[in-house]
Amino acid sequence: MSSRDVEYRLLQLVVSAVGDERITLALLHWDGRELRFAANATRASRSNAAVTPDVRRTIRALRSEAVANVGQGLLNLGVDLLHDVREGRGGLLAWGPIRRGRTASASRHFAELARELDLHVASAHGEEPVPTRAPLTSELVLCGERLQATVSAPDRIRVRNMVTGLRAYESPLSWLNGAWHHSFPLSFYQADSDAILKRVQATLGRIDVSVPAQDVGVVVAAHPDAPEYAARLDDIARFVEEKQVGRVRLVRAPMAKTRVPSLDALADQILADVGGSY
Repeated sequence: MSSRDVEYRLLQLVVSAVGDERITLALLHWDGRELRFAANATRASRSNAAVTPDVRRTIRALRSEAVANVGQGLLNLGVDLLHDVREGRGGLLAWGPIRRGRTASASRHFAELARELDLHVASAHGEEPVPTRAPLTSELVLCGERLQATVSAPDRIRVRNMVTGLRAYESPLSWLNGAWHHSFPLSFYQADSDAILKRVQATLGRIDVSVPAQDVGVVVAAHPDAPEYAARLDDIARFVEEKQVGRVRLVRAPMAKTRVPSLDALADQILADVGGSY
């Protein structure tokens, strides 16, 4: 597998200028083709709650620009030129040095960095980051890459697959089973009943406008492994099965105490689907 040059930079909160004590709040990652962004503004409140609003505003601006640039075929100018962002109030926010390296998988490198730094990945639709240490979108990409190395027909599995209906969408993991199936990550972490319904509604809407009529949208629902979430998911699954037959599927990704979503059920389903797609 060929390697790729990557560079990344950390946005940090300067806690003490004397001792150069810093807390990492965001990660900007660039591989010459795709700009990735992860952040966790809540870490700022652990040291200086007064700056949290400024931190959140800065991170929202960074996230919006990163989401707008994802997949746009930018020239390889480097993260210093792609993001010439003014630092926060009183110099409390500062960019760390640009770091460079080579990796066989830029997405895996980014996911590992985000996990180690306790940062969350920006949604491709400009929403709040998924609050889990193993971002669901990146985990889906990694799952797809592992499956490609396992199956006898890797061309039936695609990662970061662009899908175009009325609106373009990048599916982190797609696979072929008669029709192409495209994953739509959805997190129910720390979501009440109203928030869950809003997220489901938004995801079903994205499937309607992004997935071609002959393809299938697959909602991958990451949720705490608790009875109240299981019951709500049962209701949603019944609705999808009754109203969206052949158009939408739902796969559960329960999260343990580590907040890492398990994609075992999805991987088993894909292996069964790909094996039956001859």
